[in-house]
Amino acid sequence: DLCVAHCTPFRGPSMDVGTAVEIGSMSAQGKCVWGYTHVTSTYAERVTCGDGLAVESFGMADNLMVEGVIEASGGRLIRGEAPPAERYTWLAVFEACVHQLASSA
Repeated sequence: DLCVAHCTPFRGPSMDVGTAVEIGSMSAQGKCVWGYTHVTSTYAERVTCGDGLAVESFGMADNLMVEGVIEASGGRLIRGEAPPAERYTWLAVFEACVHQLASSA
């Protein structure tokens, strides 16, 4: 009925591409999508381009198309800064996400 997606950057400045596909698929089915990330910096802060091109700074945690879809579905993306050694296993932000989701129902 809904999706809670782990959107922490993985092997680069952005979330796992498979997670992005899952977010899009759930949204296309009319499902509510919530997400959480263990990184508080914005996508623009994490992306550096040596080619002279700029990345738009919308203040979002990831690509506009991803976070915009989450918000358009009725969900939210919750951010928190994990301790470095726990970047992919920390549960505090996941728990906050589920709590806010439950409170919004």
